Amino acid sequence: VIANNHLHEGKAVPTYATGTTTGGDQTSLVADFDTGDFTPAGALLSNLKAPVVKYDRAGTQRAATDAVGAVAI
Repeated sequence: VIANNHLHEGKAVPTYATGTTTGGDQTSLVADFDTGDFTPAGALLSNLKAPVVKYDRAGTQRAATDAVGAVAI
């Protein structure tokens, strides 16, 4: 089941997905894709969701609503 996720612009959201948004791509959804700065940006920041895990990959506690992915804002 896909729930509360974010897909790249132009991708169709499956009919069984819930709370899923679309917009942006690898260059606009993070701060600087080319240098490996995956800090959320663009549509990831305007479509906040309740986190699935309590802490991000750096050990930072997620907010009640946060950007989808492994890096908190």
